[in-house]
Amino acid sequence: MGTDAIGAGGEDTIIGGPGDDDRTSGDNISLGGEASGDGGDDVISEVERVTGDNFALQGEASGDGGDDDITGADNAVGDNNGTPGTGTGGNDTIVASAQPNGVLIGDNSDGDSSGGDDHIFGLSGPDFLDGGPGTNECDGGPGKDLAVNCETLVAIP
Repeated sequence: MGTDAIGAGGEDTIIGGPGDDDRTSGDNISLGGEASGDGGDDVISEVERVTGDNFALQGEASGDGGDDDITGADNAVGDNNGTPGTGTGGNDTIVASAQPNGVLIGDNSDGDSSGGDDHIFGLSGPDFLDGGPGTNECDGGPGKDLAVNCETLVAIP
């Protein structure tokens, strides 16, 4: 049996730095249960694995997403990340780290909800960009990138 994390999120600023800033979320985090609640408008930078709103390692993550700005992430989900990740997506901006092979997802981890209008930017190396539902812009930057669910493509073959 896990522990749930439930509640509305606030507007947070989280800044990582050198070293291993492993994983964070702008709002609720649960390692063994459900994470739910409406997300705040968060600014998160320089953390390897990021979820803009609710993150549940072993359960459902749900709630309406905030409008998050995420920069410097190797892997990022703009809204809810769980099994499943559901809710209305926020309008997120996600910029990859300088490391290649990023996985950047604009909305919920399983894409099973309405999405926000996201802007996703890969940097060097091959990246996987998934805008999810909504009207999304994906810019792969240098390198051979793969993009899905993106209505506007830049620098992606």
